[in-house]
Amino acid sequence: MPLSWIWITAAAVCLATVTVVSIRSASSARHAAFIFQRAQYEVAEALRTYPEVTATARQDAEAELAVAWTAFTERRYEEAIAAAKRAQHLAARIAGATTP
Repeated sequence: MPLSWIWITAAAVCLATVTVVSIRSASSARHAAFIFQRAQYEVAEALRTYPEVTATARQDAEAELAVAWTAFTERRYEEAIAAAKRAQHLAARIAGATTP
């Protein structure tokens, strides 16, 4: 389980960054930060709870978070929100696909 502490550390760093940016930004940036933060939590929780998820599902969710983060840092907030929502959908599919 050495990967879990990496996820927690990465989430904490991103959370701190998103928080600082959201405090200093306009409302659309705050909304994008909130949605990204929520998506990141949901993906991390799904991957932690269901470690047996396929590599493809894991990579898809992580890729959407990466797209969201890139868009967010480039101030393309609508794109960041859309990618974060796709990541949330993938997290829900991970949880749904592994639920008996």
